[in-house]
Amino acid sequence: MAANAGTAHQSPGMPGITLGSANPLPGLLERFQRRPLARDARSWHYVGMNRVLMWGACATLVLTGCATSPPPSDRGKGGALTPKEVHGFYQKARDARHFWLHVANTDHGPRFDGAHQAKQDRHTELDFIGPGDTFLPLIHIEDNLPNRYNALIDTSSAENWVGLTESRSMWLVPIKEPAYRTQPTHLADPVNGFLCLGEKIRVGSIVVNNALFFTRGWHDSLRGPLLRGIQKPVPQCVLGMRFLRGFDTVQIHFPHRKISFATNEFYKPTISRLAAALPMIDDHGPLAVDGEMNGRDIVLILDSAARFAISDALYPLTQITSLRIGDLHLTDLTNNRAMAKTLGGESFPRLGLHVLSRFILTLDNRAGKIFLELPEEGA
Repeated sequence: MAANAGTAHQSPGMPGITLGSANPLPGLLERFQRRPLARDARSWHYVGMNRVLMWGACATLVLTGCATSPPPSDRGKGGALTPKEVHGFYQKARDARHFWLHVANTDHGPRFDGAHQAKQDRHTELDFIGPGDTFLPLIHIEDNLPNRYNALIDTSSAENWVGLTESRSMWLVPIKEPAYRTQPTHLADPVNGFLCLGEKIRVGSIVVNNALFFTRGWHDSLRGPLLRGIQKPVPQCVLGMRFLRGFDTVQIHFPHRKISFATNEFYKPTISRLAAALPMIDDHGPLAVDGEMNGRDIVLILDSAARFAISDALYPLTQITSLRIGDLHLTDLTNNRAMAKTLGGESFPRLGLHVLSRFILTLDNRAGKIFLELPEEGA
């Protein structure tokens, strides 16, 4: 499955190039007068291995200096990797071609052909592992040993994320020459992640080959904003949309607290329970759809890890009287503007679990469509 990011720009003083994000949705800025889904501050960095040690020193200064403070949930816990540790982290790095990955430069940045390859002709269903009174899509995944990990399905994230401890436990291999690093785009987190590869990740009975994760450059397990405030059980990794697009269909049955993954299957919704059928408007970023809010056109991110109804920093009021998504019409939603400040640089509104948990959310990646269905007819 392909992975995409920003547009290439020359990076003075550093070998290789820095990829700053371009608009992944041509024409949407003009239509909706909002920033792109992949915010301008986001970048993929290409770093030659002979400069990894020097870059590690710069990164440590930034993360520990006065200019940038670590997130509150990180303070007093471990710390940023030192230059020596960054250098050591890359000692066992491999070229992407070793795993039969082809890296192609595109208008949206590097594309990793051969990543997130789910075994064909398979179907698996998993229960949520969180407390019974929540609808957070937390599941167990396994590495090839197999060790089990708590994984958060976060449809607002493009990438997979994992902590340093779990990255080592999974035997993830850093990708090099060049080395790739980036920061999350779906929330505000100043800590860089290093691109790594897991040769085999198990989701239920389905094996996913060449799964790409960004290892957060902070000691210990996954911490900070990527946890989305979840404490029981604590997520050990985040599965984003590039990973989920490796399956033909992914269905999150929020009311029944289940999620299913399938390959080589076509999905047909139950018409009597169908609330909305929508095209995905982006194929390399977060899960996003067109909508209409209080009479104006918007791009809406469907956020499976957000514990609110809706959040839009640019809408000045706390109450949204009307939201339309396809044929679905929602009224009187509370706008959590305060939460929007922690959700990264992009300004698109997000629809969270207070709404999504009422529905069955199906991603039909083959057809590029999203279905919202009621759990029962007439509900």
